[in-house]
Amino acid sequence: MLGDKLQEHGFTVKYLLSRNYRWMHEGASGEAYYMTSSSNILTMMVDSAKFFLWQWFFFYRLFKKELPAFLCFYNAHPVNFAIVRLAKYFCPEGIRAIYLHEPAKPDKAVYGWKGKFLFEMVELSQKLTVANCTDVLLPSPVAVELFRKYFSTYHGRIHHTPLLIPDRPYKIELKRKYFSMVGRFNFSKRLDVLVNVANYVAERGEDFQFQVVTASNIDEYVRRLTPTAKAKVRITNHSKISDEEISQAMAQSFAVLCLHPMVTQSGVVPVAFMNGTPVIARSSPGFTQVIKHGSNGWLVGDCFSVDELIGAMKSVMNNFDSLSANARQTYLDLFAGRNWEKNYAWLLESLTKV
Repeated sequence: MLGDKLQEHGFTVKYLLSRNYRWMHEGASGEAYYMTSSSNILTMMVDSAKFFLWQWFFFYRLFKKELPAFLCFYNAHPVNFAIVRLAKYFCPEGIRAIYLHEPAKPDKAVYGWKGKFLFEMVELSQKLTVANCTDVLLPSPVAVELFRKYFSTYHGRIHHTPLLIPDRPYKIELKRKYFSMVGRFNFSKRLDVLVNVANYVAERGEDFQFQVVTASNIDEYVRRLTPTAKAKVRITNHSKISDEEISQAMAQSFAVLCLHPMVTQSGVVPVAFMNGTPVIARSSPGFTQVIKHGSNGWLVGDCFSVDELIGAMKSVMNNFDSLSANARQTYLDLFAGRNWEKNYAWLLESLTKV
């Protein structure tokens, strides 16, 4: 949306993307350069080696030809710090921004040594990039708080800019019947909780249906489902999950489950709310800043039990109409594209001075 809105205001936009995003960019406006194939730690290392051996020269020529008045990093990558320094060299008066979805993970140790190592690498990459940025964009009040704590020496501008998504709910009205988990899953997203709940309700004969929609490899979790539970879980699992498929899943759901701990914000919540779908989440600050218990969603304790989660699911079903209406209103108030000019007025004003 950022690029589209800038083009609407008359600016020329270019995208520097991984080839894995090519299919998502098809039909979109703006010229795109597919510079990497990064999708995991190994491919990031390979792409970083290529960059420092020869690809840096592409950016050198690009920035020399067209001065980067505004450069914004949306995802962390080991080469971002070098690219931002090139941009600063060619256009020192330009705006160099980074969108920090997760400024820091305070308790990385709970994710094991692999998780801790990954988060430390991401944070190192972000710190090196932030050092040459003029602006930092943060999606939530919790993210702003974490940034001020872990980047206390930063002296640039800080902006609270919630995730904004186009208003494209699923077009067809569908029967609500699932409790769903949607998106990419890793060690922190707790898909194992859905497996445990599905097994539990199947054993007790409870009438709940579940849904999982993801491009991640979830074979390990599927194997843990009992035969009876498998009949209660609808799974959509292929390499490219479209926005329409995600919205369809939301529109079929009584609620989306967001049960991972220690988040600063969730990209799933705005899409769920756009489709009028409540969210069941842990009562941690990353969720409570948007999800209001009994209003647009339902909150469970940080150390919730299976019975507590089932109770939350029943409460959502019993109060669905009001929860759905309030979820939709929260989307319009915070996450709808109509809020872009309000949230990015500073950017439009700054670009007129570059």
